[in-house]
Amino acid sequence: HYGDSLPYSKKSLVDSGCVSCKEPKEVDYENYWDQDQEPDEATEVCTNLYEIAGKCEEGLDGYYPNRDVTGCSFIKTLKSSHSLSVPSASTPAKVFAGIFAVTTVALGAVAMSLYNRNRRQNV
Repeated sequence: HYGDSLPYSKKSLVDSGCVSCKEPKEVDYENYWDQDQEPDEATEVCTNLYEIAGKCEEGLDGYYPNRDVTGCSFIKTLKSSHSLSVPSASTPAKVFAGIFAVTTVALGAVAMSLYNRNRRQNV
């Protein structure tokens, strides 16, 4: 089996798509043409996941007598992360990252100039 590709090297073993929470529609053949069909329901997995999830329902408009605000304090502590900014990095870490970037570019330029000089001498 030499030369065969590894299994799952092109397609992931784990599906990254969404899972539908809509309960599959059951066909009732006896009442197929009736308009009195049951409304769509959520699957048990999604219902259980929603029940145990942290929620913050404090800013809802209208009358909701059983608002769940148990997760509000936790959700407020979460910080959004941007891909370009690193707000949690300390100042010395940022300085060393800058020094590393500048020296990498400088060494790359020196290597390129030495390469060009060596190539011209060997012509």
